[in-house]
Amino acid sequence: MQTCPKVIVYGFPRSGTSLVTELIGILGLSKGKLNIEKSETELQGYNEHRFSMGLFHLIYVKYGIDHFVTGAYKHEHWPIVYGSVLSDYLNWNNVEVYKENHLEYSIGAFIDTFGTNTVIIHMQRNEESLYNSYKNFWRMDIQKQDFLAEKNKRETAHDKAMADYNGTLNYNRFNLEQILTNPRETMDRLCDLIGLYTDNAIVRDVKINDAIKLIDKPKF
Repeated sequence: MQTCPKVIVYGFPRSGTSLVTELIGILGLSKGKLNIEKSETELQGYNEHRFSMGLFHLIYVKYGIDHFVTGAYKHEHWPIVYGSVLSDYLNWNNVEVYKENHLEYSIGAFIDTFGTNTVIIHMQRNEESLYNSYKNFWRMDIQKQDFLAEKNKRETAHDKAMADYNGTLNYNRFNLEQILTNPRETMDRLCDLIGLYTDNAIVRDVKINDAIKLIDKPKF
């Protein structure tokens, strides 16, 4: 396989970040050996790096936080605490695709390390579907208006961080509903963005077919 740029996958929890990271892994990029694997019994996402999850816990403890959707503390502290520490660990296990649900606040830590050619995949999902999936998956009694307020804060923080790069990034939005309804088109787009199998249509087709099998019956 040809040399590929680093890939970052992020978005609000339950927006499809784990799915897309898994798809890219099937296409052939390394997710690393320390990622949390998918589990039917644990109420958490997967494909998160264990070091990152440990760092989340330390930040939660430091600021007395018990969950993701808790208020504005992350928007004030997360970029400084998380970004500065994470930047020292970005080359773990030769990982080629990173997935994080908090990168709205500290995506600069990745870009500054890997360069502006880093492939950025920002996952989106219909707000009603996102809210219901989040509430049911985490078994949380959270009001929709509070959920959307937190989502909007993240998006504001994200847009501010991205504006610093003035349109120079390889930034791409993907919609979960579109992935589920047009999987082949999505996989072709991913291959093109990352530069996978551009000179081998047969291998590319095999890899895409393997990836599509994962999309057949996802649990969202």
